Amino acid sequence: MREMKTVRVFLKGLVIMLAVVVTIVFLLPVSVQADGLTATQIESPDLFSLSVVQQSDPEGMDVTTQAGQVSQYIYATRNNTLGFFAHSYLAGGAFYKLEIGSPIIVTFADGSQQTFIVRNIQIWGRSGLIFTRGGKNYTVAEYFAAVYTGEYHLALQTCYGDGVMVVLAYPGLRLAEHLKKAEQ
Repeated sequence: MREMKTVRVFLKGLVIMLAVVVTIVFLLPVSVQADGLTATQIESPDLFSLSVVQQSDPEGMDVTTQAGQVSQYIYATRNNTLGFFAHSYLAGGAFYKLEIGSPIIVTFADGSQQTFIVRNIQIWGRSGLIFTRGGKNYTVAEYFAAVYTGEYHLALQTCYGDGVMVVLAYPGLRLAEHLKKAEQ
């Protein structure tokens, strides 16, 4: 009987310790966002200026329903990338105006700014939970890895017909260098 009680106490302690570890693993990246990559505004001169709201669900895909706003995607920030969602009938419609070479200026919570240059505009098909591009099918996880991981960059996503449009922009190199990379 005493052994059972000891085992139960041990298991309770183990569960508590596991809960603490899981909380640290999942919440730490969110606090990293707050420390350095939390954006308050994105703009492209002469095209748009949009305020940024933070996602309320760190594991979700909630997108603001307010005009003039984009949602900052926490998954992207966890991967050292800036990702923003907006509905195409609201702020996302402004993404359609961007072209290769367009500048995008991000203002961060600490007041600093960083300029990105549009290098690539991608159209992805979507059918349920399968994304397609270039004749290849991607799972949701593969799609998000393709768009929101890798080299530090900015990704703007909005609906486009039955799929999505993704604008990829990279930290401000000279325009000629971006155009050269875009051609590759």
